[in-house]
Amino acid sequence: MALEAGRCDGPSLSFMSDQEQANGNSLERRRRLAEALGIDNAFEHSWSEEDLGEIFRSQLRAPVVVDLSAFDPALRKRLALLAKERGLLLRSYEDLLAHPCPPVELLELTKRFAKANRGHPESDLPDEVATVLYFASIAAALVHCGKRISALPDQSLEQGFTWSAGRSWITHSVEQLLAQAKQLLDRPS
Repeated sequence: MALEAGRCDGPSLSFMSDQEQANGNSLERRRRLAEALGIDNAFEHSWSEEDLGEIFRSQLRAPVVVDLSAFDPALRKRLALLAKERGLLLRSYEDLLAHPCPPVELLELTKRFAKANRGHPESDLPDEVATVLYFASIAAALVHCGKRISALPDQSLEQGFTWSAGRSWITHSVEQLLAQAKQLLDRPS
């Protein structure tokens, strides 16, 4: 499924949609996230650039196995076995994205996890953060594994990489990863 048209041109996040207002569970989860990160007035405005950076860095530090196995509980043993077989020490998304030879399966699961969190009323991740994680996982597969894990056409991937790399709050390493992936797309076949 392609991203909605215009989403990569600078998504505007209306923090509380009608659906979120009707969903007290989601609202409470977002309050707890904002409180845990020390973010004030999170419900009066969209996330600030500083808030998005804090949330993104927090997500990068999150344990991959815990996050992804919560997304699909049957995966916990499989992920642990995959990491053990390959001798991988993947404590976080940051480790996964930076690994010189990450398991493609984990990158695909990360992509699915990020995509599922985009615009989902129960998600703790702002759309912008989920979008960057989505494109970063695709970029890592291209750069580190030489594999394409998205059916999006090159033009859409390039737009997504460019938009993601243009966020002032992403880490330097993710920005570099996105730039490398974009260069791979720019190469003639």
